[in-house]
Amino acid sequence: MTLDQTAIPDGSSLKISAWEVLTNLPNPKVDIEDNNLWGADDESEVVALGTVVADKAYYMTTKWLDNRGGKSTDSGRIQAQFAMSKKGILDYNNCTQSSTVQHTFTYGDNQGKVASIQPQITKSLKAVASTTVPVSNTTSTTNSQSDSQVITEYKAIEPTEDGITKYKSKQKEITKKLKSNKKINDIAVTVTFAEPLSFDEVKTITEKYNVNIEELEARSIDSNGDRITHAIKGLNKSLSQDGSNFIGYTSLQGYVSSENIFGLESEEKIFLVDASGDNNVTELEKDNFAVPLTWYLEDLNPEKHLKKKNL
Repeated sequence: MTLDQTAIPDGSSLKISAWEVLTNLPNPKVDIEDNNLWGADDESEVVALGTVVADKAYYMTTKWLDNRGGKSTDSGRIQAQFAMSKKGILDYNNCTQSSTVQHTFTYGDNQGKVASIQPQITKSLKAVASTTVPVSNTTSTTNSQSDSQVITEYKAIEPTEDGITKYKSKQKEITKKLKSNKKINDIAVTVTFAEPLSFDEVKTITEKYNVNIEELEARSIDSNGDRITHAIKGLNKSLSQDGSNFIGYTSLQGYVSSENIFGLESEEKIFLVDASGDNNVTELEKDNFAVPLTWYLEDLNPEKHLKKKNL
């Protein structure tokens, strides 16, 4: 199941930019990206790789960096729309799109002004407005495919200790080949941490190996006991740690050189450096990022991966 929120400006430039996604959807793959070359991230998307069950409330919240200055063209709308996705060669692609837009948030010309829903506003990073979409199971679609077939497509990795070990070994062979080739400055990697890390630990490791972070993920637990995934664009600042519910940072997507990839891989706090989506591996034009193994590691050893640390 897929849900995306897309910002559409009234003018010729986009004055808000997706910055963070929070969701309780199971095993979510989150993308925050500039799909229309605005120079700002107009789309935040979540693909639930786990099974969505009936009679349970799910949600997706997007926080938007707010750069509006009061001009008449600074306004726009954010459209929330459902789809179903299946695994392609590297990424997850829509195979069934909702025939209607489920909800439209309209925003005005000035910072913090949203017409159709009252956002939460913080003072950090100028202003960040939140748009929250509840997930419903009543969406109509343009064509049909059985849920069992779609969900089967999500199971790209066998979520067992043996399956994860085999996948990890395969990825290590890929990094060896990248190291043995000519110098590469920007290998696209997904790094799964061996355990939840603090912001300072992430910063220390990434600075040591000169990792250019595209997206950072963290974990918290809500009052219902649900796992909450935070996906943050870049490494701007640490998250507010939500009292006793914040667990730590779990994975990242970014770029590293072939000179540094082995050192990164050898770090004790790193479980896996996955370069399977890099275009030097796939021989495609565009880089892609693999899905982190966080959810599977948590399922296999919740005591290690879901236990709060003193961060």
